[in-house]
Amino acid sequence: MIKTIKVSFLLLFFVILSTQSVLCEESKQSPPLPLHGIEGYGGIAITYSAYLTNPGGENSIVGLPSIGGGLLVTPKGRSLIYSGITETLFNRLELGFGFNQFDLHDLPRDIMTATNVDIEDNLVHMYNLNARLALLKENQFNWTWLPALTLAFHYKINDDITDIDNRLGGALKAAGIEDDSGYDLTLYASKMVTFFQSWSGKTVQLLKW
Repeated sequence: MIKTIKVSFLLLFFVILSTQSVLCEESKQSPPLPLHGIEGYGGIAITYSAYLTNPGGENSIVGLPSIGGGLLVTPKGRSLIYSGITETLFNRLELGFGFNQFDLHDLPRDIMTATNVDIEDNLVHMYNLNARLALLKENQFNWTWLPALTLAFHYKINDDITDIDNRLGGALKAAGIEDDSGYDLTLYASKMVTFFQSWSGKTVQLLKW
């Protein structure tokens, strides 16, 4: 089942590689829409925010879906492919799925040299299931100082680490790497700061004067 999901999301990724498609309803009251982070929820790369992706209008039941993906490459040739899809319900709950593919680069070769064991895997894949609940919306209750506050649950599955550990005779478990899945709980607060815009406008007026 996981292998089928892997192939499907690899095909999806190559369609959306290095692009971000966000279908949204225009609203002047809406906060800026984030893109997707590498784990498949609102943010950019590894920087996340409390803003839900494509929340829709204030009274909407289902927002429009968002899909995104990208490629990160280091100077030494390591690479990370990521893609994700999110859907926001009732302007409060964001559900998302993220897929990651990490290139082990020269690690399999180094393991072969040191142990004469071929781990056979050059790529590691991770699947992320995300659910985020907006506890507070920015400026709610007409409090202009109030940030957006979002509580989230993230479940992660790595479907390669067990195979690698078996080929290494349990070396990873012996080193304390025992689980191929886990979860995170996160709490994000975000606030749009507008006084810089006001300050820059006054500076421009002063220069014109």
